[in-house]
Amino acid sequence: MIILGDNIKSFIRHTNNLFILTPTRRYSEKLWDKLDNEHLLRPDIYIYKFSDFFAHHLYFSSRKMLDYRARRLLIKKICTPENLFNINKYQGIIDLLGKAIDLFKNHQLTDKDVKYKQFNYFYEKYELMKNQLNFHDLSDRLIWCLSKECLEQNPKQKISDSSFLLIGNYYQIPIEKNLIKFLIHNAKSFFVYNTDTKQITNEFDFNFYNHYSTSHKYYNLYYVFSNRFQEVTYLARRIYLMLENGVSHKITQKTTKRDYGVKIDEINVVVTDDSYFSLIENIFPKYGIKYDLRKNYTISSSPIYTMIKNILNIFTDCYNRNLLFHFFDNNLISTDIDIQFIDTLMRYKNQNNLRRYLEHTDLLINNLTDREKEKFPPKKIKQEFYRMKEIISKYFDFNDKLVDKIHFVIRDRVIKIIEDFKIKENLSAFTKENIGDEIYFEVLKNKKVLGIIEDILEDLPKTYETYDIIPQNIREFNYEFNQWIVKTEYQLRSKFEGIDIFGVLESVEISGKYLFVLGLNEGNMPEMPSANFLLNPLKMKFRNQWKYIFDKWALNYENVYLFSPQTDLQGETLQKSTFLEELIPLQYKETEELLQCNMQVGKQEVERASELVKIEKDKYLKASVFEKAISVEEQAKFFVSKNKKLATQELALIPIINRINQVCIRQANGLDLEISEYEGKIRDFSVVNNVYSATKLDLLARCPMKYFFQELLKITPLEEVEEEIEARIFGSILHSILEEFGKRGGFKQKFTKDDTKGLARAGKMLKEIADEIIRKKRIRTEELFVEYEFEQYLKGLDNSEETGILKKFLELDLTMNRNYTPIKFEKGFGLDIPDVSDSSHRNTDRLWDFLVLQSEDRTIKIAGKIDRIDKKNDGTSLLLYDYKTGKAKLKDIKDGISFQLPIYYLKCKQEFGEKINIACAYWELRKLNETKKSQFIGDLITEMEVEDIKFNKDNRLNSSQKSYLFTKDDEIGINIERLKERIFEIDRRFHKGIFHTTELDTDKAGCRYCQFRKVCRRKV
Repeated sequence: MIILGDNIKSFIRHTNNLFILTPTRRYSEKLWDKLDNEHLLRPDIYIYKFSDFFAHHLYFSSRKMLDYRARRLLIKKICTPENLFNINKYQGIIDLLGKAIDLFKNHQLTDKDVKYKQFNYFYEKYELMKNQLNFHDLSDRLIWCLSKECLEQNPKQKISDSSFLLIGNYYQIPIEKNLIKFLIHNAKSFFVYNTDTKQITNEFDFNFYNHYSTSHKYYNLYYVFSNRFQEVTYLARRIYLMLENGVSHKITQKTTKRDYGVKIDEINVVVTDDSYFSLIENIFPKYGIKYDLRKNYTISSSPIYTMIKNILNIFTDCYNRNLLFHFFDNNLISTDIDIQFIDTLMRYKNQNNLRRYLEHTDLLINNLTDREKEKFPPKKIKQEFYRMKEIISKYFDFNDKLVDKIHFVIRDRVIKIIEDFKIKENLSAFTKENIGDEIYFEVLKNKKVLGIIEDILEDLPKTYETYDIIPQNIREFNYEFNQWIVKTEYQLRSKFEGIDIFGVLESVEISGKYLFVLGLNEGNMPEMPSANFLLNPLKMKFRNQWKYIFDKWALNYENVYLFSPQTDLQGETLQKSTFLEELIPLQYKETEELLQCNMQVGKQEVERASELVKIEKDKYLKASVFEKAISVEEQAKFFVSKNKKLATQELALIPIINRINQVCIRQANGLDLEISEYEGKIRDFSVVNNVYSATKLDLLARCPMKYFFQELLKITPLEEVEEEIEARIFGSILHSILEEFGKRGGFKQKFTKDDTKGLARAGKMLKEIADEIIRKKRIRTEELFVEYEFEQYLKGLDNSEETGILKKFLELDLTMNRNYTPIKFEKGFGLDIPDVSDSSHRNTDRLWDFLVLQSEDRTIKIAGKIDRIDKKNDGTSLLLYDYKTGKAKLKDIKDGISFQLPIYYLKCKQEFGEKINIACAYWELRKLNETKKSQFIGDLITEMEVEDIKFNKDNRLNSSQKSYLFTKDDEIGINIERLKERIFEIDRRFHKGIFHTTELDTDKAGCRYCQFRKVCRRKV
């Protein structure tokens, strides 16, 4: 091994044609930040996340990294304070764009990199921007243009001409060793930068990597996934990375366990299909993951299925090489030869083949791994083979009679399996208990299961011979049985009050006048396995199948109606299939009226729908999507009772008994019936104190699944955007600045709007406090993404002619509401923080306890921190402020997904008494930079007269301001009692272990920007 030093910048500077492979995208982005401008402009440096690099088969076309290079170059080289906003906001960007074109033209673009027409297209974009100066996100469009049109390169640099630097430690490199070997043998040079030792070497320690992969010790994670190979692989990587990032404990020299409030024992992987056991067994060990396989109790785990699997095991045992080692290790070979041993010998049906196999033991010995050789020394193996030979020669004569005898033994064993399972009794009991008397699987009812098994038994020797010779045939045979069992779950055929109910596959082969497709909810597409709450995107091949099915329906039926219930049998909310929304958009506005239809909808409405969305043959499917707030079963009854004429026509109702089946299975297994199909469920758990914060309640209300990922699984996102991290830092600093300003008496100053000197003194005081806090936190704002934010907020506080956000804030705050005096700043409750607020209130020296909410069966404690409390001079009213650097909507409070202001309201009622009037308001600081008159503060929620609170310099309520009242009337205000009930509801579901995906629209919930969107079942 050659150590080349520890200065990575120096190494990069002196290496040409260099590809740098990093553990994560975020690491790649940080590395770009650290490089000097000269490196940024070098076209022979490429930085990739190594999984992206290998995923593209070494074609080096990672667009995201190129996009990021453009972004960093734009920020470092062009977006300087001198260039940006030098004329006005938009004209400055236009000038900036011209400089960017020159920069890229001179340093980056050549005839080989970008075609002439692409460059010409870029200039057209430039001219378009010149004429549209009011384009709001022009800066984002600029970055997009630079990256899309200037940096969309696909260099096909030869491996043999390039150097590779692999960055990370061996814990961070879960990639195939043969790919690394490929680079080592084919690249010009290969180096490794170990982030633990901080050394660059020219050697990759494969032995250390092997040791690491088997040295993990794991604690619990609970996962459910469906039967897709990519998801199994992704799941393995996700578990590996979560464990590595400290979900259980980090593998370092100092191993520390962490307790997260949920007792966890092991990793449990719940699979819905036995055919994926082998996938897990092959994939998980590559990441050193220990696992325990368990099945959901579905049709595939019925006694019938178990019996068939046992029969198949007879055929598959003979290929298990470890079976022989089992005999060696436990000395089980005796005169009473085990039937499994006979099965093994069946591969060699004549004496010569068997003897040849026994004599050539070296072939087997040479194929043993080092670990197997330690357990089974070659000498011992040879001894055991000779012993086997003696036993076989003594008791068996290899002829046709022996072969027949062995077949009969196997046949007897299969028959015994069937008898032990009491197939007929179990079949009837299972069907009635889990499916119900009214809905039977006809294939089971007609004894097709028995027929297939009897066919196997009748010609077992031939069957065994066929599937015994080639292992691949056995796998196909196994797969065939699995597919047949799964198929029975959907190929349903039953009568339901005179209407034919078909399975999906059957329905595409039948034509008719009307087709009603029921229950098209997320996770319930009939061709899919049972839904899960972690990984449920519709795989591409399933999308193609479903498009084919919809096309067939469009051709075979004159009228097709699609129904997506809003609730299941227990009244739980269901989500319309995202695939359905993507494939079939609503064609007519009139259909929106039909979305509200209920059980009273009759024939006229149905006929009207048919006129709107009639489907003609040879045309692509266009259908109306109904969302009915009734259950699946009620829908079917509705069509029968309200449309007798339709019932006599040729109908096909797509079942959707699938949901009923799952409910029955849930009930049979004692599972919680309140959980709908798209919800997540872990075991019930309790904590010592039911303590919440407003943030925790908001997260549980908006998306319980995100809370599950973030707080219970403690998943560390692989890619956390640096801008988001710095935005949180900025918000924290801003709150600290305003808190310190208040504690030093800054908000007690009151001026008229003409007192410019007084306002200047206050601004200077605020600027000194801001500089002091930024200095204490050791932050260099010029190095942050949010540097512009700091500039916009602090601008003008030093008596300059410029006006920033905080300067406008002071002008408003210190000249309005003269009847109110600030008494508390950053006042915490339920927190162990001393109260140092400068106030004359009698509770000054007392810490505020938790806000306690009680119901008949629950007691909840809530902690929090109020940004600011103003008290009216006559002591009759309070005004509670919450500073916001982003957006805030009071409607979210009314909708039950935001609890911050109501919690502050309830706590102050407890502390100051029920008689005092309280108003709450958001100080939306960012809006002060958007409105010219600088009069807007934020929306208001109050229980007093609105006119009692003055919100602008002219002592008038701003006309654009919205307000709500605390009231018991839901139509005109916010019902505080209902909000309390909502909190209790969240608490109950939390302690039941129920964490479903968001019930909000994906845009409102912010799913597109969620850090866990890659592992969530909701498709964005």
